[in-house]
Amino acid sequence: MLVVGHPGVHGTELFGVRDMFEIASHLAVSQGGPAAYRVGVATSEGMPLDLGRGLTLGGVTALREGTGRIDTLAVIGGMSAWDAARDAGLIDAIRASAGRSRRVVSTCSGAFLLAEAGLLDGRRVTTHWDCAQRLAAEYPALRVEPDSIYLRDGDVWTSAGVTAAFDLTLALVEHDLGPESALELARQFVVYLRRRTTPTNRRSTRCGGPRPVRRETGPAAACPE
Repeated sequence: MLVVGHPGVHGTELFGVRDMFEIASHLAVSQGGPAAYRVGVATSEGMPLDLGRGLTLGGVTALREGTGRIDTLAVIGGMSAWDAARDAGLIDAIRASAGRSRRVVSTCSGAFLLAEAGLLDGRRVTTHWDCAQRLAAEYPALRVEPDSIYLRDGDVWTSAGVTAAFDLTLALVEHDLGPESALELARQFVVYLRRRTTPTNRRSTRCGGPRPVRRETGPAAACPE
């Protein structure tokens, strides 16, 4: 699978998604199975990834040069995702890579890049609550649902803001490897296996999107009943 970054990408999401899939693969091997995932990080042209404030990430691959099949293409969000969505080279590379992928994923504002590539038209999607209204206005062919933690519409999965990427990754692992594997991964990361949101009328002061209230119900998934 490939985790796709761009200048200004959220490190929390990029490293979180990568590490969760890596640990899921490690757990599968430790239980006597094959490695479940092989995870790489890609940028448009393979240049080191600018994470902001002088921090860069090397060891990335060039998305536009890939030719083989991709299991999961995960496009990560960031504070300047809408600027990245204007990078024609990156969008072309995402579109081409999506055509070689079993499924396509966006986290947070990464939905702007998938939308610009035309991969979300007619689909139910979610994104960070602070940018949901902007996403819906700029891409009216999308069915934006800002109160969801994550959504699946066919082979396209999208998540809400920042740590909702972890919820989405757990759901993907559960889909691939089963509920016990997802539960064990949640235990390792000490996070809830599932949580839910409820609608609210509070509004963002920046993008004007509805802000979901997260309610954690019941014991943590890391502590089974």
